[in-house]
Amino acid sequence: MNILLKVIRVNGEVEEQTVKGDSLERAEVSNKIHELIGADCCDLVNLHDGTFMYLDDNGYAKGLPVNVEATKLYHSVCKAGTTHQILGDVVIVEGD
Repeated sequence: MNILLKVIRVNGEVEEQTVKGDSLERAEVSNKIHELIGADCCDLVNLHDGTFMYLDDNGYAKGLPVNVEATKLYHSVCKAGTTHQILGDVVIVEGD
């Protein structure tokens, strides 16, 4: 089984990478996500359309720049009035 990883960079560029993965290889997929966005620890946002956004949990502490496109996706699933922004590069993954 292949898993498509869609990387949204802070400059708006989108990259796609396919990695081999299944339930036995989750650690390998997780490591690849961490590597792609330079994160030691990731947070996860359910985008409620079958996809999930992985982001650097330490983005604020690292002083990462705002990711405008990722923030738009985040606000699309948040309660009205949410102002929190997504910082740094993110990875979008379909499924669990």
